[in-house]
Amino acid sequence: MLKKLIKHEWIATAGRFGIFYLILFAITLFTALISLLEIDSIVFTSFQGFLFGIYVITLIGVWFCSIGLIIVRFYKNMVSDEGYLTFTLPAKVEELVLAKFVVALIWQLVTMILIALSLFCVMLAGPFSMGAGEILQILPDVMQEAGWIFGVLALCFSVSAIYQIFLYYLSIAIGQLFLGHKIIGSVAGYCIINFVVQMVSVVFILVLGAVVGFTRLDAFMNTTNGIALFVAAECVLMLILAAAEYVVTCTLLKKKLNLN
Repeated sequence: MLKKLIKHEWIATAGRFGIFYLILFAITLFTALISLLEIDSIVFTSFQGFLFGIYVITLIGVWFCSIGLIIVRFYKNMVSDEGYLTFTLPAKVEELVLAKFVVALIWQLVTMILIALSLFCVMLAGPFSMGAGEILQILPDVMQEAGWIFGVLALCFSVSAIYQIFLYYLSIAIGQLFLGHKIIGSVAGYCIINFVVQMVSVVFILVLGAVVGFTRLDAFMNTTNGIALFVAAECVLMLILAAAEYVVTCTLLKKKLNLN
């Protein structure tokens, strides 16, 4: 049943995400082509600056629209009037939530990758960028020296996406407990949970500093191994919190569901 739910969710969301990506592709291509032109004109230079501003706004818009679609899909399917139909399906609540999470995570990661590629293409086409040949020549050396940085960033983004998606779901599950004020309750739940998690992270750093000594901690964090260990610990913490959010979300939707 989980595979069927994932397939249905994928088909239901593919069209809208496809529109987001087509817009991103079009503005990226246009911006890159305009950046390649070298015309000595104040008007053209101003147009390039205006276009780049539109490009940046598009990147931000695509990112937030993708997040918004994930949130709206879960809200409408699970706690609005559509929830009556959703919960008549022969599937467990855990499967319903997990199916939406899997598809949402894939779209989030794809969006991250496409935005990164878009930025790379525009920077490559910029008037002050190096040529493609020069980049290909230095790329192996860069990856050898700083490849671990890209790996750490990829890990951080992936784990953060997992945590954030479950945080959205938990906030919506909490919000549906507030009769007539589900959206306000969801926003309040998100803010409160976020604040608590930030406090937990601060306590985690303080405990780590108390254990190893703040002077040693500062020196340790300036090393590659220290940064890697700290990032790994933060990722483990976020995964634990994400698992807790998943369990609490499913519990609320099973035992405290209110579709009124």
